Amino acid sequence: MAAPDPGALKEDGTFVAVDVLRGLSALAVALFHVRIHLWVGYRAIQENPSAYSAFDRLAAQAALPVTQMGYAVMLFFVLSGFCIHWAYARPNAPALELGTYTRRRLGRIVPAYVVTVLLCFAVEAVVTRLGGPPPSSPQVSWSSLFLLQTYLCAGDQLLSNASLWSIPLELELYAVYPLALWLARRRGMGASLLLAGGVSASAALALTQLPPDRAWLAVATFPKYWIIWMSGAWLAERTRHGTLPPFRGLHGTMAFALLALALLCERWHVPSPYRHFLWGALSFLVLWYFLTQPAWFTRLPRGLLGPFVQLGAISYSLYLLHFPLFYLLSPWYVSRFGGKPANFLVSAAFVGLAVAVAWLFHRLVEAPSHRWARGGKP
Repeated sequence: MAAPDPGALKEDGTFVAVDVLRGLSALAVALFHVRIHLWVGYRAIQENPSAYSAFDRLAAQAALPVTQMGYAVMLFFVLSGFCIHWAYARPNAPALELGTYTRRRLGRIVPAYVVTVLLCFAVEAVVTRLGGPPPSSPQVSWSSLFLLQTYLCAGDQLLSNASLWSIPLELELYAVYPLALWLARRRGMGASLLLAGGVSASAALALTQLPPDRAWLAVATFPKYWIIWMSGAWLAERTRHGTLPPFRGLHGTMAFALLALALLCERWHVPSPYRHFLWGALSFLVLWYFLTQPAWFTRLPRGLLGPFVQLGAISYSLYLLHFPLFYLLSPWYVSRFGGKPANFLVSAAFVGLAVAVAWLFHRLVEAPSHRWARGGKP
């Protein structure tokens, strides 16, 4: 059995792999979304290839994997379950103090979210003045500010930020974690996983029977994602106790099979709950691999590894801000150049700008809220 390699840990006890994967997940989601507002799109290039250069067509082919990168949110959920349970998974860990737990979870999520929504209001006002669509409805706007859009607006999100759907869902997962921890400590992690798996499977079966006007529930409710989130908690439990098995060839074969099946299910238009389970299982195996293969990170030069670790540190800010930034820049680009970028490499450059903006937002908003959540501790 493989205990965690100290080389895979940073000075604060967190895993380098977790930071890097968190950053790469946020980057993947940003690349997925930049296609909406700052790229002409793969289909436009395929349908009229003579209107575009050979370089544009080549870049479009290279961008094909980006169409699946929205599923990186499943990796976010696995990483979240790992990180939340890590503090409580060690042997003889203290009891969960509900007040402290709530303060820390809300402090890490809500202040940056609220500031983001207020920025979205301003972005939508500017875009409207530039000739874009009118702002989101008052109901969606104010419901989003109070994290109630999932319940009051049939899953509708702000026009300027489609990424916000997962934040209320994440808070729901935080809310049910104390129950999962209580059950795990009394009946074992297997019992907690069984509960989460049963709830998720039942939710998936129910969601596939929804009429079209309720289809939004297939995305915006937490039960379906509970087993994905808890799979990360299982990895934390086994890693803490030094009982996480090595990642073997069979696991790698399973990962490639899951990837192939997920891509086929996308093509076959299999209901989204089942596709999410496949991507969640693949994300679970990816984290398992990197937890037991620290050499991928510990042997990299600091100058190469450092930026990826920093990207992980600002990943939440990047996740929150990239969509409104693209929404704002799109009318500006179109008015200046007469249309959206045809070359996806130009589009990807805007993701780099989003990273810079996220770094600033992290410094000014997210990091102070984290300090408050920790009771002022650095």
